[in-house]
Amino acid sequence: MRRDVRILLVGDEGVGKSTIITSLIKESYVAHVQHVVPEVTIPPEVTPENVTTYIVDSGCTPQDRPHLESEIRKAHVICVVYAIDNPHSFDRIPAYWLPYFRQLGVNVPVILVGNKMDLRGGEVTNEALEGEVLPVMNEFKEVDTCVECSAKMPLNVPEVFYLAQKAVLHPTAPLYDSRDHDQDGALKHDELEELFSTSPGNPWVSQKFPDTTVADDAGAVTLQGWLAQWSEVYDPTKKMNSVVNVVEIEGVEKTLVLQEFGSRYEAETLKSSKKTDLADVIVYVHDSSDTNSFSYISNLRQQYSLDHIPTLFVATKSDLDLAMQFRTHIMDEDMQFDSGATAFSALHQYPHIQPANGSGDKKMLDLVFVQDCTGSQGSYITSATKNIQAICQHIFESGKLQAQEDLRIGLVAYRDHPPQDHTYVTKNFGFSSDINKVENDLSTLYASGGGDGPEAVTAALAEALNMGWRPEASKMVVLIADAPPHGIGEYGDGFDDGSPDGNDPLQVARLMANRGITLFFVACEPALSGYSYATDFFQALTNITSGLMLPLTTADLLTHAIVGSVLENLDMERLVREVGQAVSQRILGNNESVDDVARELHERLLLRNESTKKVVIESIYRESEEAKHNVSVYMQAPSLAEARPLLKRVPGTRFTDKYLHARMSSSRTYTPYPYPPRGIKTSSVTSSAPAIPTPSHSPPRKVVTDFAAFGAPKNVSVFGTAVASTPFSLAGGKAAFGGIRNGGSRGTIDDEDDEDDGPADDGAQRVELREDSITFDQARRIAMQSAWRSARI
Repeated sequence: MRRDVRILLVGDEGVGKSTIITSLIKESYVAHVQHVVPEVTIPPEVTPENVTTYIVDSGCTPQDRPHLESEIRKAHVICVVYAIDNPHSFDRIPAYWLPYFRQLGVNVPVILVGNKMDLRGGEVTNEALEGEVLPVMNEFKEVDTCVECSAKMPLNVPEVFYLAQKAVLHPTAPLYDSRDHDQDGALKHDELEELFSTSPGNPWVSQKFPDTTVADDAGAVTLQGWLAQWSEVYDPTKKMNSVVNVVEIEGVEKTLVLQEFGSRYEAETLKSSKKTDLADVIVYVHDSSDTNSFSYISNLRQQYSLDHIPTLFVATKSDLDLAMQFRTHIMDEDMQFDSGATAFSALHQYPHIQPANGSGDKKMLDLVFVQDCTGSQGSYITSATKNIQAICQHIFESGKLQAQEDLRIGLVAYRDHPPQDHTYVTKNFGFSSDINKVENDLSTLYASGGGDGPEAVTAALAEALNMGWRPEASKMVVLIADAPPHGIGEYGDGFDDGSPDGNDPLQVARLMANRGITLFFVACEPALSGYSYATDFFQALTNITSGLMLPLTTADLLTHAIVGSVLENLDMERLVREVGQAVSQRILGNNESVDDVARELHERLLLRNESTKKVVIESIYRESEEAKHNVSVYMQAPSLAEARPLLKRVPGTRFTDKYLHARMSSSRTYTPYPYPPRGIKTSSVTSSAPAIPTPSHSPPRKVVTDFAAFGAPKNVSVFGTAVASTPFSLAGGKAAFGGIRNGGSRGTIDDEDDEDDGPADDGAQRVELREDSITFDQARRIAMQSAWRSARI
C-alpha cells in the first residue's frame, strides 16, 4: 500500500489553480493569492485513506517551465485545471497538456478539473458535459475522471483532491498500468509475458522486441518505449555508433568520422571536455513534429557550454505536420519561410548561430528620452529626474539584462528655434550606461521659454535619429511633449512652412522605422489636445514606427508609462527578430497586404501560446471619423506640405465625456490616490490607447502588475548607486481624474489565479502592464516593423 500521494495542479494562466488549493486549506474563498502557492502537506490522520498527501501548485510561464517539468515527473497524479468560462483553456488540454505529459514519458492518472462553475451560464445537463469530456477521455486513456468545482463558492473543492487520491490508490488503469504490478513505471520480463498471455503471442517478435525499444537500466520497458513500439517508428540508440567515410574537399581527401552516442551516453560525453574537444562540429538533431524537441537540444548546448564548437541543427520528420518549437531561453533571429500560401506552415524555431564571442543571444537596449524643456514641462522633468534610478533598475531586472553596459540611456532636450527661443534648440547628452551621469544630466534641465506653441520637435527627433545606436541593440525613443512640431498647420505657428533646419518629421519617422527605432510618445494632456491636429499627427508618427501614443493627465504616471513601454517593446523586438525576415519577404517580396500577413502571423503565434507584455492606459480621446482620416493622411503623405491640404477639422472636444466629467469633479474636490506597494492589485481600467482596439475574440485577462511602486528597499542599488525608497509612490498623490473609492488599495496579489473583479470606474487614470496572449494589433505592429526594416528608402 502506498504511504503517500503527490498531487500536482497544472493548467493555463488564470484558471484558478492557486485559488483551489487555498480554498481547500482555508475552507473559504480567498480573493487574492500568490502566483504559485507553496507545497501543502496533509498528514495521514486527516485523510480517508490514511496516507500523507502532498499538494503542489505550478505556474505556466516560460520561467516556470523547469520547475513544472520537474514536478510533473515527480507527481503521482496530475490535475489539469481549466476555467469553465474560458473554452480555450479546455481546448488546450488535448491539444497541449496531455501530449506534453506523454512527451515527458510520464505515466500517471490525470484528473480534469473544471473551475469557476459559478460563472457557467444557464443549466447544463450531464449528457452535455459527457459529450464535451468523453472524446478527450477516449483519446487519452490516462484521463481517469472529470470533476467541476468552484473555488469561489466554494463547491466540490474537497472532491477534487479525494478523486485525485483515489486515482492513485485505487486505479482503473489502461493495459500498460494493469500489468505494471509493482508500479515502478516499467514492464519487466514476467510482466510482459503476462501481458501477452491473452494474445497469440508477442506481435513484435520479428522486431526483437523488447530489446529494440526504450527501457530502463534493468531492461524493463518504460511507458515511452511502450508507446513508441505501438507507433512502430522508434528505434533507439542502444550503444554508440560510428561510421567513417572519405570526402574530397578542393581536391584533397579528408576522413569524415560521424559518431552517434544516443541519449544514454549524452551526459557522459558532453560534460567531458576531452571528448568534446575532439569534435570539429556537433550536429543537433530534433523532431520537427515534437513541440519541445528543439528546446531539449538547445538547452543541452547551453547546459554544457558548447557554444565554442561549430554547430549544425537538423530537423527530422519533415514529412509530418511541422509543430511550433518552444524555446524558453534563447529566441532565434532568423526564420526561413517559403513564399506563397504555405509560408507560415514552417513557423518553428531555429537558432541564429553567432560567432563564439558574438552578442546574438545577448539582450541589449538603447533608450533615448527626448524631453520638451519649454515652460509647461516642469513637472515632467522633475518626475523623470526623481525616478530615473528606479526606472533603470526595473528595466534592467524585468528586461533580464545581464550587464551594466547592456542598458544605455540617451537624452535629448529641446526648446525652440530663435527668435521664438534664444537659449538653445536642442541639447544632445549622448548615450551612457552610467545612470549617475544620466541623473546629473537630467538635473541640469529646467522648464523655460517657448513662444508660439509649436516647438522644435522635429530637430530633436532628427538629433535622436543620428545618435550612435548599437546595431545589435533594441532601439527605442520616448518623446515627452505637450506641443506639436512646426509646420503641421496650427494657428499662429512662427514657422508655418516647417522646421527651419529643413527636416520633415514624417520623413524622420520613416527613417527611424527603417533603422529599427521605435517611437513611444507620452502625450501630456490636456495641453496637447488644445491644438487642432497635434494628437492626430503624433498618433500617425507612432504608427509609422510601430510604437504607441500614451496620453497622460499627470506627470505622476510618467515613470509607469516609461517602464511599461520599454518592457512591451522588448517583447515585440524579440518577435520581430524571430520572424521579421520572413514577414518582410511576404509583404515586400510577394506584395501581400500588411493586414493579411499580420492576421496569419497572429493566428500562428496564438497557436504556440505566445504571450507578450502590453502597457495599457485608459483612452481619454473621443473617436471621430475626422481624426481617423487625419491619422491616415499623415501616415500616407510623403511630407507635411502634402498632408496639410487634406486635413479635416475635428468638431467639438477631443476628450471623452467620462474624462470631462471627472476633470470637472476634480476641480471641485480632490482625493489623493493611494498607490499601493508592489504586489497590490488595484481595480483596473482595460481600455487601450486610441486606434489600438483589442480584438473582440480576446478574453479579458488579469493584471500582472499594476506598476505599484517598483519601490526598492533602501539598500537596493542601480549599478552601485543607491536608490531612493518608494520612488513610484505617485509624487504628491495626484490623480488627474479626481475622486476615487475609499481604500483604494487591497490585499496583496501576485496573480495568475484570482477571480476577475471587472474594471474600476473610480475616475483615476491608471497605467498597467499586462502579460497576455499576443493581440492582432501587436502582430500588425510586428509586420509593419519588419517591412520598414527591410524597405529601401
